[in-house]
Amino acid sequence: MKINIRKVSNPFTTFISAAFVLACCSLPAQPVLTGIGVFGCTSSGAYDWSGEWNTVPNDQWVDVFLATGSTLNGPFINGPTDAGASISIPMLPGQYTYRMFGGSADPDAYHAISLCFNGSSTPAISAFAPTQVSSISVPNFQANGNANAFDLNMNVQPGANSLSFQQGNTLITLTQYSWADPTTYNVDRVYAPFGDYGSIGQDGVADWVGLVTLDVTLVPEPGSCTLFLLALSGFLFLARRSR
Repeated sequence: MKINIRKVSNPFTTFISAAFVLACCSLPAQPVLTGIGVFGCTSSGAYDWSGEWNTVPNDQWVDVFLATGSTLNGPFINGPTDAGASISIPMLPGQYTYRMFGGSADPDAYHAISLCFNGSSTPAISAFAPTQVSSISVPNFQANGNANAFDLNMNVQPGANSLSFQQGNTLITLTQYSWADPTTYNVDRVYAPFGDYGSIGQDGVADWVGLVTLDVTLVPEPGSCTLFLLALSGFLFLARRSR
């Protein structure tokens, strides 16, 4: 007579396996930079309606176009017209530097920036600084937590009051920001004629020129690390027992 013997699983082994699976599956999707807004502001970071630029297509605000790298002639990643102003930059570990170009607007002593992720219009990183007026000296910037800042769509909303944004185990930090008066670099790569909120091309008028650098690093995420370490210690324990 054939007897079927069913092996009963070890509850501890089952628990450890489940912890390992949870640790691996709990990693969130990588954040994506989907919006940049720049606006004239006061010395405390509040909007003042002097100039507004963003990466939102088909709205009433002048576009900001991004070019790869810190040079003034890098290739554009959005555009070439208002319809293509949107951005979608996966924030994988590394460093990301872009020049920003905006059509002419009224001068202002300070400018702020709002960085938005994953399709949200709410800024996750907010900063402001004196307007750059020298190609040699770049003013220091600081986090903007003013209650009367702007979001991506130029609606009044408090600034994020942070230069960093963390999603899961991905930490994004703003390490460079500046917005320069058109006379600072005297470059003409974009324009915003009446009735057109932005296009790539020369119009004989110098552009506002910005710079933004984001450092993206991986940091331990407490919940996932705990599960992973628990699973690892369990497997090591079982390995020793099986010897």
